[in-house]
Amino acid sequence: MPRTRNPKSRSKVPPHIDPAKLPAGCYFDHRGGNGRWYFRQFDNGKLTKPVRIGDGDTRLPDLWAAADALAEKTLFTFAWLSDKYRASIDYSRLADLTRSDYLRYHKRICATPMRSGSNLGDLSLSWWTVPKVQRYLDKRAEQGAPVAGNREASYMQTVFRWGQNRGHLPSEIGNPAIGPKRNKEQPRVRYVEDWEYQFVLDLARTRASWYVPYVMEIMYLCRCRQIEALSLDQFQNIQEDGLLIERRKGSRSNITRWSPRLRAAIDGAMKDPRRPVTSGFIFAGKDSNHIRSTTFQSAWQRLMKAAIRSGLKESFTSEDLKPKGTTDTDGNSADKMAATGHKTTSMITRIYDRKPAKVPPVK
Repeated sequence: MPRTRNPKSRSKVPPHIDPAKLPAGCYFDHRGGNGRWYFRQFDNGKLTKPVRIGDGDTRLPDLWAAADALAEKTLFTFAWLSDKYRASIDYSRLADLTRSDYLRYHKRICATPMRSGSNLGDLSLSWWTVPKVQRYLDKRAEQGAPVAGNREASYMQTVFRWGQNRGHLPSEIGNPAIGPKRNKEQPRVRYVEDWEYQFVLDLARTRASWYVPYVMEIMYLCRCRQIEALSLDQFQNIQEDGLLIERRKGSRSNITRWSPRLRAAIDGAMKDPRRPVTSGFIFAGKDSNHIRSTTFQSAWQRLMKAAIRSGLKESFTSEDLKPKGTTDTDGNSADKMAATGHKTTSMITRIYDRKPAKVPPVK
């Protein structure tokens, strides 16, 4: 449990107490009879008023019990609740990339400095309100990070909801991250040109980790997400008529029919001498599990830096490969929706189809 440093005692402690074993924040005042024990701590960045917890005859275990009781009333902070959530079974079931993102949000929120001198994560849960989360969102927008602010607020909402459901929050606190208005977001419109894609693909074949060029090709040709490509299993996903893509986030799984280029990507990955052969995953790591999203992202960042040094004018993300594949798919929005597994055409027209539509002139 969080504690503060011991204030300096104003006199020597009673002889039956070892000062080195005192709870942080506990000190002895000799004035008045045989003396009194007091406890104080930081709450919302300020020291609380001293609370009497015993007299000169009080035993050390009783001092600890009283200090613990007071600390539990006031020192439940967002950092404490977020740590409990990240140690939960719910958190352990999340995808690797999601856990990595959540850890980044946790660190950013908890390290945000306050005018009181404390950090945001150290403020007690009773401090949090809808207006204060809104101010956090507004501040992140002023800092030029509106989208990051939205993601961090969503993480706050997840943590508070988890804490509510498990009785870690008083009912009167509610979920202060539900009400605030999120910052406005603009859909990403970056379209990766054919020459850019080929430039990076060629570089990946000679400069990147062994799996990167094969994952690139599958993400583009199958119009799939990074994790959907990384988790492919040779026994389950490689089928006679094509490659089964088990899609996430509510999209429909589908089979991308074989083409010479798709077959070459799968065969190349399976036969690559650097691939561990002790796993059924096509993109297997040394631990026999599939390559983790965080590992791929690190390899991708190194590849992008090498590409910029080699002449690429503007970097792009691995998440831009699915939109490129969707944009390059022949047909109308319904055809592209079937190819990507999305259930609504709005996802295609708003996010994944990144070239202007070509329309006939007025007759």
